[in-house]
Amino acid sequence: MCRTVIKNADLKPGEERIEKFDLNAFAADINALGKKLEQEQGDEDVRHLNKMIMWSNLFAAFGLLTMGISVNIFSIIALSTFTFSRWTMVAHHTCHEVTTSVIRTRPDGADLSSPLARFGVDYAIGWTG
Repeated sequence: MCRTVIKNADLKPGEERIEKFDLNAFAADINALGKKLEQEQGDEDVRHLNKMIMWSNLFAAFGLLTMGISVNIFSIIALSTFTFSRWTMVAHHTCHEVTTSVIRTRPDGADLSSPLARFGVDYAIGWTG
């Protein structure tokens, strides 16, 4: 692992602890935590993800149904919340394969146990079943 040597002369007052920071031990701790959290994933996490998707869809529906009334702050907030939540809570975790370790089948019954099945040519275009 690359490590920049930090000299005492480069540090500002109060940053002396950086000189003694063990980056390799920190990386090992983070990796161990990641493995522990991955093993703890289960059905509760899937239910939570589905609940977040439901709320996101409700914001989208509300925004789309009210945007024809006139330009209004409620539609704007609902649609921006939908977009933000889709990218930050759903797409981000899906791209990092967080959900695929617990979700093994799609609603259309397709097996998601292989990476190619999860991220094939139809990835991110919706269910095509």
